[in-house]
Amino acid sequence: MNPENIAEKLNRASDSHKGQNGKVLVIGGSEKFTGAPALSAEACLRAGADLVKILTHEENRKVVASYSKDFIVESYGQNFDRNSLEKARKLERWADVTVVGPGLEADSEALKQFLSDSGRLVIDAGCIEQSLDVSDAVFTPHKEEAEVISSRF
Repeated sequence: MNPENIAEKLNRASDSHKGQNGKVLVIGGSEKFTGAPALSAEACLRAGADLVKILTHEENRKVVASYSKDFIVESYGQNFDRNSLEKARKLERWADVTVVGPGLEADSEALKQFLSDSGRLVIDAGCIEQSLDVSDAVFTPHKEEAEVISSRF
């Protein structure tokens, strides 16, 4: 498929440049759940985003990077803490939207602060329960997560 057909299919200007058609930050992954942020990032690329950065657990960084040469992968360290918060905020300013939660096993004050201070969020998996008070976010629970959430109301 030539570039003009791709641009037409994705509703893009044929002379657009990388980054002009969507930049997504995915914050997720842990030692236990290595594939979740990569799958989310792949979905973003397939949906038409130009650039995807992934912020993941240090032990997960190389595994996530091995999924695709198109991923830009960084680490939040061993725990999502105050240092991670600053890094996440910097990356969030770069992104058009931030996906938080796929494979993320973190229940920290720094993560809660990030969720409450951020905008343009898609919240998934491990972050759903701790972010129910976040406004202007899109939530993507699976069936069991949706049942837990609906039982609270």
